[in-house]
Amino acid sequence: MTLTKKMYICNHFSLKMSVVLLLIFVMNACSDKKPNLPKSQDYTIIEQTDNPYNNGFKHGSILKTEIAKQMMAWEKNLIDEMKITFSEAIKIVYEETGFLRAIKKYSPELLDEIHGIADGSGFDRKLILAFNLGEEIYNYQNQPTERCSNFAFSNDNGNALIYNQDLPPFLHINKPLILKHKNSLIFSLPGMIGLSGVSKSLALSCNSLPMLQMNKDGLPLVFAIRDLLTENKHASAIAYINSTPFAIPQNLLLASDNEIVGFEVSKNSVSHYTSNNKGLLYHTNFPIYNQDYKYEDYKSSNCLRFDAIENYIQKEEGFDEESLIKAFSTKPLDNSETFLRFLVRYPEDKSSPIVKFVNPQKSRKVHLLKLN
Repeated sequence: MTLTKKMYICNHFSLKMSVVLLLIFVMNACSDKKPNLPKSQDYTIIEQTDNPYNNGFKHGSILKTEIAKQMMAWEKNLIDEMKITFSEAIKIVYEETGFLRAIKKYSPELLDEIHGIADGSGFDRKLILAFNLGEEIYNYQNQPTERCSNFAFSNDNGNALIYNQDLPPFLHINKPLILKHKNSLIFSLPGMIGLSGVSKSLALSCNSLPMLQMNKDGLPLVFAIRDLLTENKHASAIAYINSTPFAIPQNLLLASDNEIVGFEVSKNSVSHYTSNNKGLLYHTNFPIYNQDYKYEDYKSSNCLRFDAIENYIQKEEGFDEESLIKAFSTKPLDNSETFLRFLVRYPEDKSSPIVKFVNPQKSRKVHLLKLN
């Protein structure tokens, strides 16, 4: 096939998909009134009380207009930034990697949830799966994303974690989505099964480490996030991280009523680290312990966000929820890519976790959330 013909086919597919997305968006905007949802200008919340497929179908049905907008924005980003089409993104997932095999092996029920989102929103199942694997596709194309900041501490008041989840601007067109699933609050966005989250047992944050080796046969991140949030013991979550091959390299910071612990995970190495002598853990997007580098000549880079956390530590004598939220609401930790912020504290007395949520793009109000 000639290059000209191949370009025509790709562009023709992209044009057809853009027309389909526009039609879906218009039709959804004119559809019957959606079910009532808890009202907030800062987030959308959906209860998940059924089987995985039905949970996904509910998600897709309620947010079909938002998903249509998101898919249009994603398509534009793929073409403008990565120079690939929807069809090429789908090919990476289904033909060029082992991502689907890993999903079917480790998390088949979550694939059912994604199929439900697709069917509920009216989109192709392969396309919705590819959207959930966006970070894997970016890593595969060697166009890494470097963002997010986390901080955890342990003191007489218990263990706490705060997290700024930074996402590229094209993912900001809808407000954050919170899925209430069993004993978990899963932070996400329309069309996606999870970005980070909190359960009664543990809280989880994830920072990309794109300079480390990826695993083209590993389990994609959104599936690992959801699996980890179902673990009801800190030790079992650690065992999961040590035994499950992750598709893309990540810093994982976990907090529970038991302890705070961090990992740097890559294809060939899992580095485990614990708090320093002040009971602190913090990270941004550069490996500190793991040396499974993608490039042999890689040299560690400076990170303004990491420096900002260290400056905060030097100024503060003690750490509390108010000072942490204030610090993570200040530049450069808070920036144009900060999509959501959450803080969770597991009290020393083992009572229910305290969860606070902020949408930095909207009111910046601190919302107190309740676990089921």
